[in-house]
Amino acid sequence: MIPIVCGVPVRDGRILLGLRSAHRRLYPSMWDMIGGHVETGETVEQALLREFNEEIGIYPTRFIPMNEIIVPEANESARLFTYRIDGWSGEPRLANDEHSELRWFGADITDATPLASDLYLPLFRSLLGL
Repeated sequence: MIPIVCGVPVRDGRILLGLRSAHRRLYPSMWDMIGGHVETGETVEQALLREFNEEIGIYPTRFIPMNEIIVPEANESARLFTYRIDGWSGEPRLANDEHSELRWFGADITDATPLASDLYLPLFRSLLGL
């Protein structure tokens, strides 16, 4: 099982997601949590800090583990270690080409929002208190 770490920044009753770039092999042009693979020798928390800095230029300073989500893939399933990010240094911005857009979502996140996994919507709604 592939270990993946991802997180959801929460601010002012909204959550921040990234739109995966159209060139991505998996889930192109879909809204997703920020994160990525846990590298060999890294803890999940170290990977969380690295991925957030690489992808959106911030360092999480307050984060809480949430659910572990198993996402089936064609060849091998991924185990997502998810975190709620309540504090960070820096301001979120696109820092590489993995995402083409960042957006704060609130109650406007719906079943029609193209998410990278159907398993995400209940998690996001709970973070938003919906």
